[in-house]
Amino acid sequence: MDPRCDVSPFPGGAGACDVRLDAGRTLRLPVAAGTVLVARAGRLRVQEPPRWLGERMVVVGQVLAEGQAHAVDGAGWVEVGALDAAGGWLRRIDPAPAPASIRIRLQHMVHAWCGRPASVR
Repeated sequence: MDPRCDVSPFPGGAGACDVRLDAGRTLRLPVAAGTVLVARAGRLRVQEPPRWLGERMVVVGQVLAEGQAHAVDGAGWVEVGALDAAGGWLRRIDPAPAPASIRIRLQHMVHAWCGRPASVR
């Protein structure tokens, strides 16, 4: 059996969620930029999506000991693997949603002030 998991166990992908990884298992999960991955138990290997550095594609990886965290720089698919014989626990903390743009806020303020929809250009 291939020890890889292509399905994210995080329903909806919002908030903070925990997942257990068995020894030798690798989990692939989609993440947004700014997502924080925390090793709650065991040692975990984290590999970010490939990125271009000059004319080379490089994969940024890091080993997290229990209690250590890693913030993901760019959106994409991240691989997390359990390195210890006992497996490990991963906590994924999604970034807060971006606030509405200033233009949208201004439209709402004008609408509230005038009592009718307004267009801001």
